[in-house]
Amino acid sequence: MKRLFCVVGLGLVFLLYFTPCIIAADGFGANATGGEGGAVANVDNAEDFKELVETVDVPYVVQVWGTIDLASVGGNVSIRSNKTVKGADPNATITGQLGFKKGSSNIIIERL
Repeated sequence: MKRLFCVVGLGLVFLLYFTPCIIAADGFGANATGGEGGAVANVDNAEDFKELVETVDVPYVVQVWGTIDLASVGGNVSIRSNKTVKGADPNATITGQLGFKKGSSNIIIERL
């Protein structure tokens, strides 16, 4: 009987330890979808980045590769609604002023 409890106990520990942790969003932005359902675009320059995030009423998931310097497009970019902007690699960086267009909503920025 002790052996059965030991095996069941070890199995439970194994299951809990190796089961991936699922973290649900909560709080103010819990229901944000960003650019979900839209096209996924990979960008590595300021011109393409600005064109995608300032597009009106079109959802996009914009994946940033490397460093994007907004100086070449005037130094600032205003993101419009229904966009997800995320770093695609560990070194993804945006330099310059990144803001939100007045009245915009449903924007997700991650890993930058």
